[in-house]
Amino acid sequence: MDHFLCDVSPILKISCSDTLFIEQMAIGHAVLTLVLTLLCIALSYIYIIKTIMKFPSVQQRMKAFSTCSSHMIVVSMTYGGCIFIYIKPSAKDEVAINKGVSMLTTSVAPMLNPFIYTLRNKQVKQAFLDLIKRMPLISKK
Repeated sequence: MDHFLCDVSPILKISCSDTLFIEQMAIGHAVLTLVLTLLCIALSYIYIIKTIMKFPSVQQRMKAFSTCSSHMIVVSMTYGGCIFIYIKPSAKDEVAINKGVSMLTTSVAPMLNPFIYTLRNKQVKQAFLDLIKRMPLISKK
């Protein structure tokens, strides 16, 4: 069985019966989950933006919005992968590509979190630039 995670698609792919109703039910649940969680995130960001706009300093607002943008990058990667996996025409289509998207959602996005959140730090940016500047010197030796 072409299987990577606990998912209904590989099981439906090997099914000998008509899976149209189950596929429609899975898509319905995926859409409902997507809409409800996006609604919660949107509401929380509305409250966050309202609070940020009350900050007296422009510098404080910029730092807060920078943090929010980093979070939104990770959320977008996760939701993008989920939409790609669950909102598709048929579960009997090829599921091999879902393995790559699942790896993006379950492994790559969490691995990128430290980089996304720390690259806003001036010291980390400077250390990263210093490392890049030293790389040609290492390769010449």
